[in-house]
Amino acid sequence: MGYRSEVTIAIKKEVYQKHSIAFKDALEFSDCITQTEKAIYFVWESAKWYSDYPEIAAVESVLSDLDDSDYGYVRVGEEMTDLETRGDFYEYGLDVSRAIVIDEVTEEVDKELFLSSNSVKFIIED
Repeated sequence: MGYRSEVTIAIKKEVYQKHSIAFKDALEFSDCITQTEKAIYFVWESAKWYSDYPEIAAVESVLSDLDDSDYGYVRVGEEMTDLETRGDFYEYGLDVSRAIVIDEVTEEVDKELFLSSNSVKFIIED
């Protein structure tokens, strides 16, 4: 299985054109490629983003040589504190949002009715 990360890289189009060969292998397992007028966005939703993998090392090498204004990079790992950002990620509209997800089917309860009743009785009778 291995450790997985969600990774997004935004890079200026003209910068990408100069370095596209370095991205080629990593892009083959990307999940989404989008663009704006100024940049191309590459998204990997569940990647084994290990710098010892040759395709990742090639991308990492290019990014390390770029000016911050040329790209934005965000990687979110499985661990709650595993977050990495590089470049001017915020200027490319990249941001990290944390959310709580309920993985159960739930039914919304009328809050006013719940609070005005005996909430324990309300739950049991439902």
